[in-house]
Amino acid sequence: MKRLARQRFWWPGMDKDIEKKTAQCDACKRMLTDTSKVPLQPWPAAQRPFQRLHIDFAGPYLDAMWLIVVDAYSKWPEVVRMKIGKTSTKDVIAALFELFTRYGIAEEII
Repeated sequence: MKRLARQRFWWPGMDKDIEKKTAQCDACKRMLTDTSKVPLQPWPAAQRPFQRLHIDFAGPYLDAMWLIVVDAYSKWPEVVRMKIGKTSTKDVIAALFELFTRYGIAEEII
């Protein structure tokens, strides 16, 4: 709630005022007590290469963005150096297209 308020407002003592208001609010109290933890669910094991790829960007590092692609079956990493500012959907598709021409098309991308 504080984070949302900070996006639009500020006044001296704002955090304390928000805490005081939420402590008096019955709906807020009910929601705070109902924050049950959801158990983590691991990804199912991949049965063959390129069944599922996990991709993400790392960087900027060494004046570049790095597209990290990991095969869930073999854990084989592929790292593609991409120029900063050249990480649009079109650029990522082009980089993945090169991987797919070498290894085959992935069934699922996460």
